[in-house]
Amino acid sequence: FLTRLKDISDEWGYILLWGTLLQSVLFGLLIIALPLALRRRELFSGRRGTGGVIAYYSCLGLGYMLVEMVLIQKFVLFLAAPIYAVSIVITSMLILSGIGSRFSARYAADRARGVRMAVAVIVPIMAFYALLLDPILRVLLPLPLVVKFLAAIIIMAPAAFFMGFPFPSGLTALSQSRPQLLPWAWGMNGALSVTGAVLTKLLSISFGFPVVLLTAAAIYGLAAAVFRANEAGADLPRTTARANAPQAG
Repeated sequence: FLTRLKDISDEWGYILLWGTLLQSVLFGLLIIALPLALRRRELFSGRRGTGGVIAYYSCLGLGYMLVEMVLIQKFVLFLAAPIYAVSIVITSMLILSGIGSRFSARYAADRARGVRMAVAVIVPIMAFYALLLDPILRVLLPLPLVVKFLAAIIIMAPAAFFMGFPFPSGLTALSQSRPQLLPWAWGMNGALSVTGAVLTKLLSISFGFPVVLLTAAAIYGLAAAVFRANEAGADLPRTTARANAPQAG
């Protein structure tokens, strides 16, 4: 294959993306799924919600990275250089998500409500990006570079702020109910973040950026649906849960 590389040079980048995706999935399975399988009885036997916990943090890692990578690609042309797009998007999203994470503490009494509220904002923002981001950037394209920096931050701010809610809300709930799952929460989030970076490019090549953004919206919706798996009580053995349940009559 390498001896004929010059004959397929136009396709090499696409092949490399698939190879990178496969590599990220394999290593993710190795460092996450294998330890999980070895402790399967401890984590899954007679317990409800463990699969939901794994799905929740996988969704957050994948969804966040899909959005971040799309915004980087969108802002490359708008900000005139890849280095500007990468710097502005990553820095702004981390700071704004951090502020959102801090603000999410206000929903400590009902974290599920806070996550649902955040996702209820994230979903329409993703639809807005999918439909209107390109026309808006075209209108703003003639502006001076510094003004475009500020415009990019303002465009990202609502999504990044509310995307900071689900992760700390879930971790706080999980640390109180099943702290033994915290390593897998972090691990699945990190593993799917790596996979999401590559998957974004493959999906965008095949289906376009709007589909990637709508996919991210659906992923966040799924995360909100399984949030309760983080909460106290999901860890009770089924027999104990039945014994402690109120009896009719």
